[in-house]
Order: sequence, then C-alpha cells, then structure tokens
Amino acid sequence: MAVLDAVLHLAELPLHAPSVADIDLFHTVAIVKVPPEVSLSFDGSPADLFFREDLDHLNFSELARGTALARVRQRRGPPLSVPGLGGANRWQEFFEVRDEQLVLRASLMPAMLTRSVPAVRPDCLCYLMERLAAPAVSAC
Repeated sequence: MAVLDAVLHLAELPLHAPSVADIDLFHTVAIVKVPPEVSLSFDGSPADLFFREDLDHLNFSELARGTALARVRQRRGPPLSVPGLGGANRWQEFFEVRDEQLVLRASLMPAMLTRSVPAVRPDCLCYLMERLAAPAVSAC
C-alpha cells in the first residue's frame, strides 16, 4: 500500500529509468514438501527433521549457500520432497545433508515458510525462489 500511495502522489513521472541496483527479481523454482513418512518438529520434540526455531523469520530473505534449516536424524530416504516433472524428487538440487544438518546447496529465497505442522502436511513447507539477472533497462 505504501508503494501505491507513493506512486499516486508523484508530482511527475521521472524521465530516467530505475537503476539496475534498485531492481531485485526472483522467480519460483520449487515447492518443498515433507514426505508423510518423515516426522517433523518445530518445538524441539524428537523428529526426523527438527527445524530451526526462527524458520518463519527467513521468509523472503535471500539465504546463502550452506544455510542450515534443520537438524536431520539418521534415516533412510530423502528428508524432503521437491516434486519435479514425471514425479521425480528434485530435493538434492536444492538441499544436502551435511553433518546432520539440512543445508541449502545454493543461494535461494524461501517464501511462505511456516512453523505449522497442520499447514505443512496437506500443503507444503515453502516455495523456493532464485534471483533472476537484472533486465536491461531503457530510458523512458
């Protein structure tokens, strides 16, 4: 609303294009789910995946490669599901388990992260977005 209000109150439109540094573009590359056979915890109770306490505070923040999101208890099978075409699980494109920690393989921005098990189970843990190259900007 603040941006819309500011635009509506402009005295005139600028004659120059915005700086490339002022444009941050991201696009969604994956939806992250927790398989039904994987137990999860946000409150410290024992589980296959024990997510960090501040998980929901990471929403819409670009996270660096290697950022830890959860502790992983030893188990067989993938801790996450990232559905791809044809039903393939693409989780290892985005995550890895390193020293019992679930970490990001690349710089990514999570969106819609939740700490609600009733929300995660039928829907998803989050969406992942990656940065797009800034577009060429021409003068107005």
